Amino acid sequence: EPRCGGSPAEVPPRPPHSSPSSALAGASPTFGRSPAPLRRPPLQPADLARAPRGQEPSAAAAYRSVYGARLAAVEEQTYARLGWGCAEAAALAAALRSGCMRNLRSVSCLDNAIGDDGAAALAAALPSLPALQALDLRRNAVGDAGASALAAALPAARELRQLFLGGNAVADAGAAALAAALPRCSTALKEIDLLGVCPAARRRGVGVGPAAEAALRAACNARRVRVYLRHVDVTRCSYEEPPPAVPRKARPVMTVPSFFRRGQNVRT
Repeated sequence: EPRCGGSPAEVPPRPPHSSPSSALAGASPTFGRSPAPLRRPPLQPADLARAPRGQEPSAAAAYRSVYGARLAAVEEQTYARLGWGCAEAAALAAALRSGCMRNLRSVSCLDNAIGDDGAAALAAALPSLPALQALDLRRNAVGDAGASALAAALPAARELRQLFLGGNAVADAGAAALAAALPRCSTALKEIDLLGVCPAARRRGVGVGPAAEAALRAACNARRVRVYLRHVDVTRCSYEEPPPAVPRKARPVMTVPSFFRRGQNVRT
């Protein structure tokens, strides 16, 4: 169940049936996608049309009466390591676009396989989340198309502070789209994570090149946004060179009188 308020959500442990071998098979960037999702996206009142015959109106009315009230208080949703694909991400995006979670501040889909289509669906839901501050899509097989869709939606996310896209397959086109979108973004944006690529992309040599990296770095420095690339922070915390150290003047050496060195006391 989605949790309300509090500190950032803790990432649940890895499912027992997933293994590194399944990831090497190419099903998922890291942990491998399950045959069936471990948890379904939020159910909307319109989805109750599939209820048993004769119970649709009553079930939908009862669910609709509590749906908006319960989700209005939700501030954080975590769907990490659930074996989700683009279909589950699209269902989650539809729930986010309903407008019932306008107080949502954090969404995490860490370690799934939503791909470009899932990232684009979630990007389309960003205008419906006016309070969103953090979006975590690390290790989801997101490429340039997904990153470009997110970049196009960033100006509409006025309160977004952190965008996590590390461990995906973002290359030059995605980095260039992010760099082009930064001048139109809100000043609330402070951090973009593109740290590392997924194993499949690493084998193909996919990654952000020096030219795209330099352009993204320049755009981030202009807006005072911290960006992470190539396992290093390519921007400075202070966003400017530190001032040169000023040498201190030599202090006079304090000498101890001879009668103190001999252990003698002086009476006043």
